[in-house]
Amino acid sequence: MKGELDEELAQFQDDRGRPEDAYRGSIRRIEERFHRKERRAERDFVDWVLLGVSSLLRDRIAVGVGGGIEVLMNLDLTPDDGLAVVRAADALAGIEQARADLAEDLNLNSRLVLERAFLRLAGVAA
Repeated sequence: MKGELDEELAQFQDDRGRPEDAYRGSIRRIEERFHRKERRAERDFVDWVLLGVSSLLRDRIAVGVGGGIEVLMNLDLTPDDGLAVVRAADALAGIEQARADLAEDLNLNSRLVLERAFLRLAGVAA
């Protein structure tokens, strides 16, 4: 992504690679757009990670309440009985809360949201 920014800014630079005075406003807007795009990509990635964890927990709950292999989302992974249904549901609630937090507030640090979600998971599993 950084290469894309450099390519886009190159047209607004002089022979020495410094920004031309007439284009400083345009350069600032391009950099802001780039940083928003970068943050959005990071939030999307974190959301995909949380969605994957959510599907694993959903399978644990489904098996815990008596569902068979036909109700599993992840057919390649069979959940063990190591986590009780209530604890898995609590963990799933934490993951879904983190996903909601990411979707709702654009100013949250996505890494901290992910860390908080996994710390909650660790507390449930302990």
